[in-house]
Amino acid sequence: MKQSGRIVLLVISLLNGIAGLVCGVLMIVRPDGSLMAMQSVIPVLRRTPFLGALFFRDLLWVGIVMLLALGIPSSFAAVMTLRKHCWMYRSQLFAGICLLLWCITELFIIPNPVVVGYLVVGIVQVVLAISLRAPAERDRSPVKQTAASGKK
Repeated sequence: MKQSGRIVLLVISLLNGIAGLVCGVLMIVRPDGSLMAMQSVIPVLRRTPFLGALFFRDLLWVGIVMLLALGIPSSFAAVMTLRKHCWMYRSQLFAGICLLLWCITELFIIPNPVVVGYLVVGIVQVVLAISLRAPAERDRSPVKQTAASGKK
């Protein structure tokens, strides 16, 4: 379970990291959305409440947030998982929470079925990170190491 769970987390974070980095950069480079054929999204975003006209004149802010909230945390989590670093489950948990917050926000702004799929992926990532983190931390606990070495 642990190995297959780690592989699932790695795949999720790799795919989300690549997508977040590439799409975030494309939106920053060409905020009009033309590189991803997303020009039709901008008028919808402008009508959103809470400063929609200010932040959604183009896709620049969306690209920056996507890069910072999805691309970088997911890529970092993928690297930590590949290296089997002691922070791999914490970084996966953080990346999963970022994905959930992104999806929930997007569902409020532009409801669409694709986001529901990403929401499910975020839930899987968070649940796996939490469930795999607990046994991993028990394995590294000082009490267990002391007991195993025979010291009191």
